[in-house]
Amino acid sequence: MPRKADKRKRRSDDESSSGASTSKNAKNTKKEETPAIEEVTTIPAVFTKSGKVLAFGQGDVGQLGLGDEVLERKRPALVKEVDDIKFIQSVCGGMHTVILTEDGEVYTFGCNDEGALGRATSGTDDEEYYARKVALPDGVKIIQVSAGDSHTAALSDKGEVYAWGAYRDASGQMGLTAASLGKKNEIRKIYPKGDEIEDPAIKVASGNDHTVILTKDGSIYTNGTGEQGQLGRLKECFGHRGGRRGLDFLLSPQLVRFRRKVRFSDIFTGSFCTFALSSDTNDVYAWGLNNYGQLGSGTNDNYFNPKVIKPLTEIRDQSKSNQMVIQGGQHHSIMVDGDGIVYSFGRAEYGRLGLGTDAKETAVPVKVSKLADKKVKDVACGESVSYAVTEKGQLYSWGFGTTLQLGVGDDDDIYEPELVKSKNLDPETDEVLTISGGGQHVSLVVCKKENMANGHES
Repeated sequence: MPRKADKRKRRSDDESSSGASTSKNAKNTKKEETPAIEEVTTIPAVFTKSGKVLAFGQGDVGQLGLGDEVLERKRPALVKEVDDIKFIQSVCGGMHTVILTEDGEVYTFGCNDEGALGRATSGTDDEEYYARKVALPDGVKIIQVSAGDSHTAALSDKGEVYAWGAYRDASGQMGLTAASLGKKNEIRKIYPKGDEIEDPAIKVASGNDHTVILTKDGSIYTNGTGEQGQLGRLKECFGHRGGRRGLDFLLSPQLVRFRRKVRFSDIFTGSFCTFALSSDTNDVYAWGLNNYGQLGSGTNDNYFNPKVIKPLTEIRDQSKSNQMVIQGGQHHSIMVDGDGIVYSFGRAEYGRLGLGTDAKETAVPVKVSKLADKKVKDVACGESVSYAVTEKGQLYSWGFGTTLQLGVGDDDDIYEPELVKSKNLDPETDEVLTISGGGQHVSLVVCKKENMANGHES
């Protein structure tokens, strides 16, 4: 029986974590020396501040990191086990959490059924319920992490990508690499293939069961499950287990090719899709599952190869800055443009779009009017929930409330953005640095605002 059916609570509607089974359209040069850390961290994986880790939501398998006696939190709670360590990033997988220190060390907690923690746990003690350090290869310093349903990826300061855990498709576990099927907790370098680093990775992103790598040269590599087109480099006939090409065709990171040379400046993922920002033009590309219009293309067509998304490109064109952030949930996406304006598109149920109680499914971006007077700097999604962080570091949430992922103290659905606050997260004195939503939980890094840290608060 699949692990998800054993441990993960699910909604009563048709949203399973397999996009294929629930979708409305189901078928459908010169070698360089090893770069210094200063080179690799110049592109989007940069964290300039550090803070403490907070968590909320449901944590029946330890994904909150609050111990084996705390299985849920309705408001942000401090992960006390590591409150003396400075963290720069926290990301949520389906049922696990990965947190990164300013010194490049990785801690994990939560479900370890398929090795997503990158460390051995017996399953009979409480080791999954507390943050514990991952034993990385000697000399490896991590500068950014990402997490999917049952896998974790980590970018090193040398431009290498390490990963552990496993990918799954409609037929079950696929392993992490073709050689690692059945090998749990094994940490593997997945990029580059050899020892030479000709084009260092500068960012890694994870969907539920796929990984996307952006390189310094602006190229994109993908690996993992390809059934919904999320890899962007294969025909639909090869989507299931690689077809006649076999598993290695999917699990080995390979270049996403274009008809002409295109360089990219950033990458983002949804559960079953991928977004990429061109650095040559203002074009925004996307590929993968689009059964609710979550790619923002104006249609419900799935794309197995990169497609320029005109509505998103037009917004990027019109912004003062061509920087933008796009994050996807299971069937919806949230975007903030270079002017700090937030848009949403895709499935509307439970309020995940933030457009009010009368919102309908939309395949084109719609402004989230409740945030019109806020300048937003970052957005994030869980499966059916959404988040926005303002330039003042304040956190807003909306969407499906039953899993307590909204952090507002109850389990009601919220149809428009609402400010999140608790004794551990004061909007006046605390600044949210990073935010990430998982299957049933949320994790964030928070610090004191500079004027408070330098004044009467510490």
